Amino acid sequence: MDSINKITPVSFGARHVSSISVNLGSVMNRYRIYELNKGDDEFVQKLVQAVDLKKLMPTISDSHLLNVWNSIFKAAVTQSNDFLGKGVKNYLLVNGDNKPCGAMSIFKYLNSIYDKYKLRYICTWPTSVGHREPYAGKSLILSLFNKILGNDNPSSKIELEALNNGLFSPVSKYLEMGFSISGGDNHTTDMRILRNKMPKIIEKFKDILTVERVKEPEDVDLSQVLDISY
Repeated sequence: MDSINKITPVSFGARHVSSISVNLGSVMNRYRIYELNKGDDEFVQKLVQAVDLKKLMPTISDSHLLNVWNSIFKAAVTQSNDFLGKGVKNYLLVNGDNKPCGAMSIFKYLNSIYDKYKLRYICTWPTSVGHREPYAGKSLILSLFNKILGNDNPSSKIELEALNNGLFSPVSKYLEMGFSISGGDNHTTDMRILRNKMPKIIEKFKDILTVERVKEPEDVDLSQVLDISY
């Protein structure tokens, strides 16, 4: 195996927090979601080096769009020192073959009576050349809905900024997931969803996507269980 995929064991602390079943008719896909922390930094850096979006998605020739995608990917998986310890959590989506295929970075506003969450970055990427995992992005968002609905605060909400001209039409995808437009400018669209709208979206996808929260998450050494040979 390439040396990029050989990871020296370090102290670890990623937690398996959710499992997701995707019903594709004759095929059932299964995803896992891990919550990352600082003990996963070495693994994350190896992952960043391993994912070459230009190679994995050769049909996209626009270098600007590829650079934006790559920047969002790095931000979604890497903990920001600016926010560290201030309510930011990073989550990694893994397919049934143990390959990471998506990530998101969430900021929870501390001391907020509204339990307001900011979806800072969300990104999915191919696991082999030209192959994007089905419902990967929706799985991440529904897992966040599931997490919020597990809390008692009825005033919870999620806010985000979607790129107007981003790859794969992000604004339309968020609208499909129940988000509404709350503002924006020429470059981004401000969007949000309230807690009371989330059950309807979960119901909408219930025949396709099922999210189960892990009741007692345990620490996992990602370098020992995941495959980053793309």
